[in-house]
Amino acid sequence: AGGEAVEVPATGAAAVDVHLAAGAGSMWVDDGAAEDALLSGTVRLPGGGQIDQSTETLGDTTTIEVKTTGVVILPIQFGTGEVWDIGLASDPALQLSTDMGAGELHIDARGLNLDSLEASTGAGEVEVRVPAGASSVTLSAAVGMLTVRVPERTPVRLEASSLAGNVEVPSGYERLDGAYFSPGFVAGNHIEIDASLVFGTISVIEE
Repeated sequence: AGGEAVEVPATGAAAVDVHLAAGAGSMWVDDGAAEDALLSGTVRLPGGGQIDQSTETLGDTTTIEVKTTGVVILPIQFGTGEVWDIGLASDPALQLSTDMGAGELHIDARGLNLDSLEASTGAGEVEVRVPAGASSVTLSAAVGMLTVRVPERTPVRLEASSLAGNVEVPSGYERLDGAYFSPGFVAGNHIEIDASLVFGTISVIEE
């Protein structure tokens, strides 16, 4: 609970490029931005941490960067690190990237106008929910779990790379030339997933 408030007012831009960078802890992202805001929420930091925020609008695109500095937690202990709770506006076309040194990333993009999503952590868990329609999802971790939850009967193509781990896909997916395809896949209005890790599990789940 609590934390430092962060907010970026709406700019009227048709597209927004958001980059969120954390040290260690947990991050939650969804479509819950405050009214008349592109981004709003809170970031709770351990002692000594600071938030750097920048916004730039060029043409029809607004670029937002929010990152933390001065936070060191070793070993990572969930609940004692950074806690991000971020809401994004649902209207603009969104390119979202998130980075975390260690911890858990939970991104619910079902209410967002998602174009592309990149999420990475050194060690921990990345879980994303994506809407139907064309989008690009790139996930990476050294050690941990990468989970993508997709709507049922949505065309999906998955490129999965795990040096020492498992790849789990829904029943009916087929593997061809190293990639996994959903039943009846037709290129075009599909979800393109690229997931890679060294050790752990990559999962695609229909819901």
